[in-house]
Amino acid sequence: MIKLSYWHLFSLLACLPLGLTANPLTEEKLIAQVRDHHPILERARIELKRAEAIRLEKQGAFDARIRGDTHFLRYNSSAGIGQVQKVLESRFSIDFLTRYGIEVSTGFKRAAGDIKTPVKPTGEDGEYFLELTVPLLRGLGKNPKTAAESQAFLGQDQARLKLRQTELKLLRDALESYWAWVGAKLKWEVEERLLTLAKVRVQAIEQKISSGLLPKINLIEAKREVQRRLGRVLKAERILQKTAFKLGLFLWQDALQPAPLPEADTVPSSVPEPLIFDEIQLERGKLSALAGRPELQALDLAQEIVTIDKELARNQLLPRLDLVLWQGYQTGSDAIEGPVIKAGVNMSLPVLQRTAKGRLHQALLALSNLDIQKKQRIQAVMIEVSDWFSQINATYDRYLAARQELEFARKLEQGEKDAFTLGDSTLFLVNRRERASGEANLKLIDILVEYHQAIAGFKSATSQF
Repeated sequence: MIKLSYWHLFSLLACLPLGLTANPLTEEKLIAQVRDHHPILERARIELKRAEAIRLEKQGAFDARIRGDTHFLRYNSSAGIGQVQKVLESRFSIDFLTRYGIEVSTGFKRAAGDIKTPVKPTGEDGEYFLELTVPLLRGLGKNPKTAAESQAFLGQDQARLKLRQTELKLLRDALESYWAWVGAKLKWEVEERLLTLAKVRVQAIEQKISSGLLPKINLIEAKREVQRRLGRVLKAERILQKTAFKLGLFLWQDALQPAPLPEADTVPSSVPEPLIFDEIQLERGKLSALAGRPELQALDLAQEIVTIDKELARNQLLPRLDLVLWQGYQTGSDAIEGPVIKAGVNMSLPVLQRTAKGRLHQALLALSNLDIQKKQRIQAVMIEVSDWFSQINATYDRYLAARQELEFARKLEQGEKDAFTLGDSTLFLVNRRERASGEANLKLIDILVEYHQAIAGFKSATSQF
């Protein structure tokens, strides 16, 4: 009865978990915590707000401006040489620029003096006016201020994509550390079970020696094995601590305060079994990557920004031809009947146009460069997705082989134990079989960790987080 219960106890210890998990740290909780509180993402959000502030600044070019001017003039009168005329000229207007390039000014002006000034005549009670400067060629719809505003909006979108790109990489790194931590806990449990088995065996060997069933040399062998396995447990504990420290770099809480380091008892009690991926998942992953990878979208935005520069440069090649219109109504005793009208055109044209030509040439070259970058980046993304897909399935096949290897190792271990019970084996061989089973189990855990890290890489590459 003692022999049977002894080996039965070994089997139970090899299969039972060492403890229950309280409030486990799951993948979902980790992802949520990283997204909500990690400083790297907070910095990216600040950059997004900065881009929004730049956009607001560029929009300010189209804000209305209230303008008021008052001037005192003393000059030679047109009524006669040497006669002095004094005028107090005042103007109040609201000026603004439209996104089509039209400059608008509307308001009131008045020139008060000895007599009605011939310089800037108004009625006694002033003149209400509306002035328009309308670009007919250069600047119509495409001008530096509208281009800057459009590019600022695109820059805001680029900052948002940068935030997303940072998030994808950060989540992949966090999950890589997370699964290393989970694996370290599972491997520590394996080493701890082996140590417990060795300690129980020492007690059983002592009973057999006292009964005269085994020589004393077996006790030395058993105690030596305990010390050997104790060293491996201590090493596994250190690795578990190290992975917890590394995972702690990704754990933050409110107000950018570091969260407590993850405890070993928060490792989930169960880990999902690997599953093979099929070609449909690969194709869906590639489509998801093309549609969702922020790097590709950022290149599209860069092309739009440069296209704005190109269109602006082409517009700047046109001559400056502005239509100027003024219509006012004078009031007071000396006001004229009907509207005051001023109309005309302003024209200018640089002789060589080297500035606009240089900008246009730069924009065309930049577009060609971005087109090459996009093709290269698309190929890199597709290869990256295929690589993660290949790693997932290769790891799955390795997992099946390692699981079979573990089953064989356990059968050999049990067979060696049965032979030892019957006196046909030695404690040395039993220990070797147990170690072989433990190594096979550790190998299986390593492959399981690699599989889940590959899943995280695939999700990051296909923008599925």
